[in-house]
Amino acid sequence: MKPDLPVRRDSPKKAVILVLAVLLGGMIGSGVVLGRNALRNYKPKA
Repeated sequence: MKPDLPVRRDSPKKAVILVLAVLLGGMIGSGVVLGRNALRNYKPKA
C-alpha cells in the first residue's frame, strides 16, 4: 500500500497565532509598565 498525499497541507493556525501574540504582547507590555512604575517610585529606606 502506497502512502497518499495529504488532502490539505498542514499550516499554522493563523487565528491561534494571532491570539497568542496579542496575549504575549499584552503581558510583556504590562510588565514593562509596572516595572517602570516601580523603579520610578522606588525610595530606598535610609
